[in-house]
Amino acid sequence: MSVVPSPTRSHRTGLATTAVVDVVAGVPVYFVAFLFSYGFRDVVGVANHLAFLTMVCAFAVVAGLVGAAADAAATSRRLAASLAVVVPASLSLNCAVVAAGSVVSALNKDAGSVSAAFSPLTDVLVATGLGALSVGLALAAVRAARR
Repeated sequence: MSVVPSPTRSHRTGLATTAVVDVVAGVPVYFVAFLFSYGFRDVVGVANHLAFLTMVCAFAVVAGLVGAAADAAATSRRLAASLAVVVPASLSLNCAVVAAGSVVSALNKDAGSVSAAFSPLTDVLVATGLGALSVGLALAAVRAARR
């Protein structure tokens, strides 16, 4: 009887590195992205939201690239195989964080949050869409790890 290694265990180095980069660098990156997109603005529009999401997405990809490089260096696997697992995992984690932030923003409309102009339906759609995207990306990472 042979023992098959866990798919996530085989990418443990890359996933752990990405998680550390996401947590340690994520706080200042999110702060700067938030200030750049929303800071000192009287009116917040769609362009501001897209700028914030673009910066967060770019950060998630960079964190995933760092993790994939660490994973490929620690193992004998090709970089492409590591990228297929670690980058979607990083994007998934950041989507979940932004989804949680959108819920917090929706709950603080009376304090002038960035989603103050959103209707309740828009708040639900944004949080649900980001949550679903997060789950989809996590599933993609798991499927890639099993290959």
